[in-house]
Amino acid sequence: LITLYDTSGNFIKNESLVFSGISSSRVATAITSYGISDVKSVYGQVGAGSTFSADAIQSLKFNVGIATISTEISGISTITSPNILFPGNIVKKDNLISYSDTSLTDPVFAKVVSVESNAITITGVTTVTGVAQGKLPTTTLEVTDLKVLTTSLESSSDNTLYTKLPKNNISSVDLTNAVLSIRKSFTVNIASNQLSAAVVAGTNETFLPFDEERYSLIRSDGSTELLTS
Repeated sequence: LITLYDTSGNFIKNESLVFSGISSSRVATAITSYGISDVKSVYGQVGAGSTFSADAIQSLKFNVGIATISTEISGISTITSPNILFPGNIVKKDNLISYSDTSLTDPVFAKVVSVESNAITITGVTTVTGVAQGKLPTTTLEVTDLKVLTTSLESSSDNTLYTKLPKNNISSVDLTNAVLSIRKSFTVNIASNQLSAAVVAGTNETFLPFDEERYSLIRSDGSTELLTS
């Protein structure tokens, strides 16, 4: 198993592999590509403690439509569909799918466990009230709104590292009165419910007024301290 990062282009099955310019007898027998669409949640960790976790908002990748979902057995259900494109190349392991169950208030989300030539197997996910239900059917369920979900990046009017200046032939830019907001982290010690020493901003830097979204205090065990002012 070889894991590669920051690749360009695509590998194909049975493609010969070259390492550091040296040819070898090895070939690619199977390739699994990952991208932002495969990210389903993010988390932060300090030491052994988790500082935060969040689920990625899912969007529609493909509308399968009509499908049959088998009774859940040992946490697994099987999905088949008359849609000739399903599962094809539109579904892969660990994708999320969704469908409606009239006995439940929220849409059902499930994770793909395996993909066969004409069916997929799924397992339930953690229920998030008001967002998604993770319960699989206890009897065979016919649905008309099976969807394959994906993670997408929000569109941006300025998604470049550098921004083009509004005019051509600019020789210099005066940043004397410019203001730039940045985020910084400080390691502090707490004694008697207060910092043992004041946190000092850097040269030509000032702290913005307190806001719960601007400032956070995370202890060494990963727990977050509630700040009110």
